[in-house]
Amino acid sequence: MISIRRLRLVTGLVLFVYVTGHLLILGLGLAGIDFLKTAGNRYGALWGSPVGLILLYGSMATHLALAFYALYQRKSLKMRPFEALQMVLGFAIPPMLVLHVISMRIAYELFGIPNDYRILQAQFWNGATANAAFQLTVLLIVWVHGCIGIYYWLRLKPIFAAWRSPLAAACTAVPLIALTGFIASGREVHLRSLADPDWLAATLRRTAEVTDAQKATLSLIHDRFLIAFSAALIATLCLRLLRKMWLARGRRFRMQYATGPTVSAPVGLSILEVSRSRGIPHASVCGGRGRCSTCRVLIDGEPGVLEPPSDDEIGVLQRVKAPPRVRLACQVRPKGDLTVTLLLPPQASLADLHSGHDARQGEERVLAVMFADLRGFTTLSESKLPYDVVFLLNRFAREMAEAVEQNGGHVDKFLGDGIMALFGLSGSADEAARGALKAAQEMERRLVRLNKSIATELPTPLRMGIGLHAGPVIVGEIGYGRATSFTAIGDVVNTASRLEAATKELDATVVVSEALLNLAGETLDDAESREIAVRGRTQQIKVRALGTLSVQAG
Repeated sequence: MISIRRLRLVTGLVLFVYVTGHLLILGLGLAGIDFLKTAGNRYGALWGSPVGLILLYGSMATHLALAFYALYQRKSLKMRPFEALQMVLGFAIPPMLVLHVISMRIAYELFGIPNDYRILQAQFWNGATANAAFQLTVLLIVWVHGCIGIYYWLRLKPIFAAWRSPLAAACTAVPLIALTGFIASGREVHLRSLADPDWLAATLRRTAEVTDAQKATLSLIHDRFLIAFSAALIATLCLRLLRKMWLARGRRFRMQYATGPTVSAPVGLSILEVSRSRGIPHASVCGGRGRCSTCRVLIDGEPGVLEPPSDDEIGVLQRVKAPPRVRLACQVRPKGDLTVTLLLPPQASLADLHSGHDARQGEERVLAVMFADLRGFTTLSESKLPYDVVFLLNRFAREMAEAVEQNGGHVDKFLGDGIMALFGLSGSADEAARGALKAAQEMERRLVRLNKSIATELPTPLRMGIGLHAGPVIVGEIGYGRATSFTAIGDVVNTASRLEAATKELDATVVVSEALLNLAGETLDDAESREIAVRGRTQQIKVRALGTLSVQAG
């Protein structure tokens, strides 16, 4: 069974195809009014067939009904500007478009009043210019509303990035082509009218035969539609108000944000709606339509406080390989108290949709971790100007970062005159360990080269210590707001940092754990083997201490 969301999409696409064709037909006015009339008649015959009429007007009625339903379903009218524009334009279209439908279709079906483009252009360019401007404005509003809908539909798809520019060009080009064709054909009609008044009179003769009774009937249809539309809109808003009053009197639930406040809300609101109503930043690229997954949350609560996920929600969660207890905040309407953890930052963007499994929400991996730090740089920098200190640190950071990245590593952060790097975010654990050893070798070579280039600027060469360890760590996005970053935490990270500090005590350049060497398939038999105590660990750790790695690891 087709879902409401998909039905709204399908009917919207039908209407968008019709409007696109309508605008392109207008563009054919560049080839002349007679060509425009012929093309318009054929296009009208296509949509005027029984199948075409059912498809077109069925889509119109269904899309409008679903728009009222969507307005009623929204628990809050707080939305992004782009969403608000789409909604306002959508509800502005029917009362503006009805006049066009009556003059182009209903007048012909009821009374046989002709409606081809030549007659319309003759009317528009001979006394009905205000009506022409109004009709063009309606078409432009319909086009903009449709383009926003297409954007919201396609932007969640992986192909959108490649097609974004061509689609934007098409969205601009189509109405411009239509406007150019409309003006060109209208000018041709106007010049014909001036050159041959009899041609103009013959063209408009049929429309001049419309009786007062027919006009009254068409006017009555127009007025009754406006009344019905206004009544439906007012009724929808009143039902929203009644529902809000009912929810306010009903049961409530308490929701604790893991890193924020505890709020109380009526049963019936979704988690995303609660966040919006309380002004709590919450990612939602698709606007709460259950399509993007960026609003997903980790939920802790008693059994029974949540309804089972729908098939659509299950599909989205499976697409991002969400672990248990993760749900879409826009789809979950809690019935009892719970705690939620937002898994993506509020500023999550379209780039967050197509990255496959999202390790940023936290997972365990086996990585190689490196810490490197300059020796004695603080004392060295005391005799330097601030500019010189920053210049030297940037030179060092660039050289070391390039060495890390060339060997498959990821610079996690710079720590003053030190650096933390991770190996194994992609690839196997043994590749990560070997990459870390090779990166340390390259860093030594680059430091030698750097010392040669700045030998005249420093009294003594720069020295550094490197600590290397490998094992299971937890990776994910940690922090708050703009200070959020992807990093690793755990005992392995702490131990790697301690090994770097141990280079001072052991008078070594590199201290590497046996665990990392085993992963890399290296022994370094010529290096000194030690067991050292590491603060925070009850057991000692086996390491190899080296004055240099340049000739030790292959």
